[in-house]
Amino acid sequence: MQVDGLLDPPNVSLVLDAIEGANDRGSTLLVLQVDSGGGLDGDIDEVVDAVEASAVPVAVWVGPSGATARGTAAVLLQAAHVASVSSGSSVGPAHPLRLDRPGAVGPEDVADRLAALAGSRGRDPDGARRTATDRLGADRAVEVGAVDGSHPILGDLIVSLDGEEVETAAGTVVLSTAEVVGEGAERRRTTNQDVRFRRLGLGGQVVHTLSSPAVAYLLFVAGLCLVVFEFFTASIGLAGLAGAGALVGSLVGFSHLPVQWWAAALVVAGILGFAVDVQAGTLGFWTGFGTAALVAGSFTLYGGPRASTPPGGSSSSCASERSCSWWAG
Repeated sequence: MQVDGLLDPPNVSLVLDAIEGANDRGSTLLVLQVDSGGGLDGDIDEVVDAVEASAVPVAVWVGPSGATARGTAAVLLQAAHVASVSSGSSVGPAHPLRLDRPGAVGPEDVADRLAALAGSRGRDPDGARRTATDRLGADRAVEVGAVDGSHPILGDLIVSLDGEEVETAAGTVVLSTAEVVGEGAERRRTTNQDVRFRRLGLGGQVVHTLSSPAVAYLLFVAGLCLVVFEFFTASIGLAGLAGAGALVGSLVGFSHLPVQWWAAALVVAGILGFAVDVQAGTLGFWTGFGTAALVAGSFTLYGGPRASTPPGGSSSSCASERSCSWWAG
């Protein structure tokens, strides 16, 4: 299953559905192909719990080459029964976990969490701890024991797991994933069963795309401009409908992003300021005001809470507790 982009609600739901579906079908192995810059408005604890309760082994492969696993994606990597990274890809830093709440969990608590997960999977806790604040390439991640191995392509990972023993919620599972085909110089190892690929559906992909900060901002500004343009035409036509649709899309994205609404109001004021001088047919005070408001609003649009400690006390006091509400955000 392909997990591209931020671990937002659509991608989190995709992972959860994939784990549930793999268990319902009795699949041999579930591989998550991850390339993610972190979490956004998603509950990584729910995903970790699903992995730990899975009777089907879950492998995370950070790939293809050039991919990364940062933030909550690094937590998912350590929670997996098998952790692998492709050549040219990287792991970490895991802090901040969520981009919409960058200060909610401190780096030491993230390191403790990664170490605990890695230790439960037989990986080096100290190596996993390093990924809390450092970005490790494939070779370095293998060297310090933060991952189980490095595999250049997905097929290589699958066939290399043949015969491996993996501890799951159902007990020890001996994987059978490969067979030898051909003769002589043509002999090679290949997968011994069907491999099914899955990714976000159309609806999930739309929400995932709208949750991109750049896309949501572009739609917001473009929607405002189109609505103002329609105002000057004194009618309701294609531009007005397109503008309304763009604004709706931007608000869907904003619902998952750490938007500072006073900054959004500045963007609106900036567009209205331009509209005044467009109506007057000149460059004057309102052009300057609109420029200043648009620039100020644009640069401060995304902020969000930056609490350095969890509600009710020190973050370090509950680093090992699964029930801490601050970990799930």
